[in-house]
Amino acid sequence: MNSNSHPNSKGKIKDNSSPKQEPGAEEKKLNISASEWEALQKKASLADEYYDKLLRLQAEFENARRRMLKEKEEIVQFANQSLLEEILPIVDDFEHFFNGLTENQIPQNIRVGIEMIQKRLTKVLEENGLTRMKVVGERFDPARHEALMMVETDAHPEDTIVEEIRSGYLLYDKVLRPAIVKVAKKKRETEPDISSA
Repeated sequence: MNSNSHPNSKGKIKDNSSPKQEPGAEEKKLNISASEWEALQKKASLADEYYDKLLRLQAEFENARRRMLKEKEEIVQFANQSLLEEILPIVDDFEHFFNGLTENQIPQNIRVGIEMIQKRLTKVLEENGLTRMKVVGERFDPARHEALMMVETDAHPEDTIVEEIRSGYLLYDKVLRPAIVKVAKKKRETEPDISSA
């Protein structure tokens, strides 16, 4: 017979349905009054409330941290915006000058040197988030383009950009400078001249 199950044995009767305890650990029972039990329940409820508040504060802190990082990233991205806006007219002037020259007006070696400078300048601008819009053949968008004039034509669908007058640029997908363009519009049908009849 097992000594643990005998009523006269010095050990406790073991209940096999209870969770297993560490060897040598003894089960302790506390005798507390109803008021002490209520106080413990209030403290447990308060602890749960504080824990919920802590979780909410952690979530709010994490959201604030993400928002701050995003704002910092935007500040870094757009820090050069005013400088780039001042450089664009110089880029325009450079391109107008260079594109206005014929093959005979400038020696080949100087032309190659100017093209290298132009490519390098374009690369630096692109590395700083600036990209030139491709507009000819695109549909007119007033958020990205400024229409200088309408061109009556049947060669292009209505509201299609047919010519770029000044290049438009994006800074990280945000319009830095809208493109100035000519836009196609449908040719008006000529009315018959009734005065000659």
